Amino acid sequence: MLGGDLRFHLDRLGAMPEETVKFWMAELSLALDYLHSKKIVHRDIKPDNILLDEKGHVHITDFNIAVHFSERRMLTGIAGSLAYMAPEVLTKRGYSQQVDWWSLGVCAFELIIGKRPFRGRTNTNLTESIMMEQLHWPDDVAGKISQDGQRAIRAWLERDMHYRLGYKLGGGGIEDIKAHPWFRGIDWDAVYRKEAQPPFEPDPKKANFDATHELEELLLEENPLKARKRKQGQDLETLSKEMRMMEEQ
Repeated sequence: MLGGDLRFHLDRLGAMPEETVKFWMAELSLALDYLHSKKIVHRDIKPDNILLDEKGHVHITDFNIAVHFSERRMLTGIAGSLAYMAPEVLTKRGYSQQVDWWSLGVCAFELIIGKRPFRGRTNTNLTESIMMEQLHWPDDVAGKISQDGQRAIRAWLERDMHYRLGYKLGGGGIEDIKAHPWFRGIDWDAVYRKEAQPPFEPDPKKANFDATHELEELLLEENPLKARKRKQGQDLETLSKEMRMMEEQ
């Protein structure tokens, strides 16, 4: 994907225009609906895991903690990135695909407003914010997002998972999203076929990625998810240049 991830563009450009984010949310809603139809829940939807292609269409990546789910036996494991976790994940009371819709709502808020809806200096503070704090909009919200857009995000960030947009128990799922006033005017068939013109197109003349981050990934490529004990008295000269740099610093 030559367009980079949404985290990169959010960090470089700041808050994104509502129409751009709405288009991305439409594409992502269709992508999540497809995953859920296959009984797969992603569990880590966030700007870092949403890639743009060279035309500006969004794609979901990083399925490391994605799992199959069953309505008969709910998931209870805590997985994902804390800032984007739904309340039901934190309470361990059981969840399934509805957690992805919550995460999508956090993404929509962050992309439009420029910061996440629930924050905390510590994990405990952040958890308390996710579980209990009301959704607060900045004073200049009217210049950033329409009332319909605010309602859509509130519906995704509904703490009662049975009433969350995209999941509602006994509701229409993706059809509820398509019928939401915020998406009025969206040609869903064109979006599905990738025939709709994205409002934002990455600059093809620039590298749409953070070189520093890519270097870190390269250094950790050997075993990124496991911490290994440091060998005592290890001769640094026997290590690769990259590993020697990590040991020294």
